[in-house]
Amino acid sequence: KFETEKQLNAYKENLKIASGTNNKKFGKIFSLKPIYLAIAACFALVFGLMIFNNSKSDPTFTDYYQKENANFTERGDVIKILKQAQDAFNRDDYKLAASLFETILKNYPRPEIEFFYGISLMQIDKFYESELVFNKIIQGNSIYKNNAIWNLALSKLKQKDFAACKEILLKIPKEYEDYSKVQDLLAHLK
Repeated sequence: KFETEKQLNAYKENLKIASGTNNKKFGKIFSLKPIYLAIAACFALVFGLMIFNNSKSDPTFTDYYQKENANFTERGDVIKILKQAQDAFNRDDYKLAASLFETILKNYPRPEIEFFYGISLMQIDKFYESELVFNKIIQGNSIYKNNAIWNLALSKLKQKDFAACKEILLKIPKEYEDYSKVQDLLAHLK
């Protein structure tokens, strides 16, 4: 390969010169691990702030409204239009349901129909009318009385009238089947 030691030494000298010129420093080399940790910490901080801000926000109607399906078992002439109203309500067509319930209530006033009529009105933002319906139920002795109070409070919540909502919630007796929701909403309104 190298015939003489002179050629070998010349080759070694060329290697030293070549390696010396190409061995310039290109700057500091640093680990990417701290950068990844810093990015992860930033994401955790942003995520934590989002959760904190959401927990401090005002409660909303959709946080607490849990839809009930209408299920009427009536007999007679009223059954056809009542079935239509029930179906409209259950498919969230509250405008049609309210119209049909109103027609039914003219000749067939029943607390359960009034209750779903009130919810239908509330869902289409006819708050004054829905509150009249709920207050009528509250004044009576219907099994829907406590549910009417709860929905009246939800109506105020939907309107962002938090003071009125709280005042109404305080009227719900502890025996109410969903009293834990009442307590939760009261805690968020403070």
